[in-house]
Amino acid sequence: MGGVILDVLESTLMHSADPTHTYISSFGCGKYSYTAIFRSLFRPTGGIRISSPIRKASLTLTIDTDYCTNPFSVEVCALKRKWVRGQATHNIFSTGNNWQTAGAYGALDFDTTTIGSKAVGATEAVGSQIVIPLDPALMTNYFALYSDYGLLLRGSLESTSATCYMFKRFDDATYLYRPKLEIIFGGTILVT
Repeated sequence: MGGVILDVLESTLMHSADPTHTYISSFGCGKYSYTAIFRSLFRPTGGIRISSPIRKASLTLTIDTDYCTNPFSVEVCALKRKWVRGQATHNIFSTGNNWQTAGAYGALDFDTTTIGSKAVGATEAVGSQIVIPLDPALMTNYFALYSDYGLLLRGSLESTSATCYMFKRFDDATYLYRPKLEIIFGGTILVT
């Protein structure tokens, strides 16, 4: 049995109240206010091919900013479209290419099956880490079908205000605060 810890290579935030702006310097999820829903797109280090099923997987995030007064769950889903950092917004996944439904809500935009979820409280401390367990079979499927497209981070209560956390980004000055995807597998792995 082996394992690997993958860095999140890139990310961008979709902001429903500012749907045409690219937010490459933000990473978080949830409903910030009455009008603003945040969802983030992210991609782990590329070129991963796993030759056997994943036995265990998790995503670790470090809280950067607390906009939360209500508990909710942070959810991870597989994307079905290849988004482009610096171009993707709430409305488009790349220049000239609209999401099926704005915010990547459409069935052609993301796999509606949640890969992993973690309940977070209303008062999580800034700097604390949350570890989201990810379903091993769904992660094996993700690497087989969608790994080039990345993952979607969303809040479970997008209809409830003040259910939002922002997380440290992939390029944070403190390496230990950066998002990490940990995978334990039973066979061999090829990183290209």
